[in-house]
Amino acid sequence: MDDTVAHPVLFLLFLSIYLLNALGNLSMVVLVRSDGALRSPMYYFLGHLSLVDACFTTITVPGPLVSLLHLGQAISFQACFAQMYFFVALGITESYLLAAMSYDRAVAVGRPLHYTAVMTPWRSVALVGASWAVAHLHLQLHMLNISALS
Repeated sequence: MDDTVAHPVLFLLFLSIYLLNALGNLSMVVLVRSDGALRSPMYYFLGHLSLVDACFTTITVPGPLVSLLHLGQAISFQACFAQMYFFVALGITESYLLAAMSYDRAVAVGRPLHYTAVMTPWRSVALVGASWAVAHLHLQLHMLNISALS
């Protein structure tokens, strides 16, 4: 297959995979928000993890998709810097959310009778908020150093 046929075919393949991923993650977010039976901390964390994954793919996939259709198109330094910021921030946020989910499951298994007293809705919100905030604050230090480079 020559490049004139391969690039649109690859574009459609990757676009369909991206849309399937985004639809799956966003439907998980909507499901967790709308179903009253899914009000436990575990599903709250899963909803936020799905949101992070949807944002993560939205940051990374559209650029290569455009490159498949418009060959040789360069990305500006500012756009590259912004994409790198959100890529790393969402990756760090995902790691912290996974740690919060691990804490939730450790409390559920290790202290099942105290679970509702330990994992209150406020604590779940605090863990998710801390995951987002610490990730962005952590990244600020690195981005300030990187932006000083020529």
